[in-house]
Amino acid sequence: MTVAPSTAERPTSGELSPLAADVLRILVWVAVGTWLATTIAHLADLALFGRQVLLLDVESQQSVAGWASSTVLALAAAAAGLLAIVRRPVAWSFVLLAITLGLLSADDDIGIFDQILRHRLPSRPDPDVVIWIVSFGPLMAITFVLLGRLARRASGPVARTLWWGLGLIVVAILGELLVTVIDIPVLTVGQWPYELEVAIEEGFELLGVALIAAALFATLVDDVVHARTS
Repeated sequence: MTVAPSTAERPTSGELSPLAADVLRILVWVAVGTWLATTIAHLADLALFGRQVLLLDVESQQSVAGWASSTVLALAAAAAGLLAIVRRPVAWSFVLLAITLGLLSADDDIGIFDQILRHRLPSRPDPDVVIWIVSFGPLMAITFVLLGRLARRASGPVARTLWWGLGLIVVAILGELLVTVIDIPVLTVGQWPYELEVAIEEGFELLGVALIAAALFATLVDDVVHARTS
């Protein structure tokens, strides 16, 4: 008698099902289109309106880009949560991934860590740096480890999409640190070098999380297809 293998940590290094491959392809194109649209809108706002239209400002949490980023993170968290349920026994790594992505979405949307910690912190050192070190930094590290682990086990298209997403987010973080830490006179608000850097940085962050969400949803569809045919 043979025992069916657990699906909680099911290697997915084989080919994606045709449906999952189509879902991944469509979502990647949607991600790229959203990135291009928000980036062009930001630069058009700068050129035509002097960056006065808040809805088009990629740095604003109240913009279309800000809303899209938090929404995509929430959708990625939902996909991870559903993956945890679909796999048997429950895949606790996906439960943890759903929690971390959900917290990142909440931080992106309402600044949850800022709301919790800022009023308890002194003015020195910089509260933004402290908040990043004690909350956002470790949360990002855990998320990266979980996604990297998934990418190493995923099928080729999903793995590439995840690695591209993670890579773009790393570039975005490095760009933000460059502007924050190093005093470069030409990189000041309203000047084109700064605005181009912001557009690239924020655009890469949005595209990165969108690619990660696409990979998670494709994995979910692939799992459901395999469950129905097994």
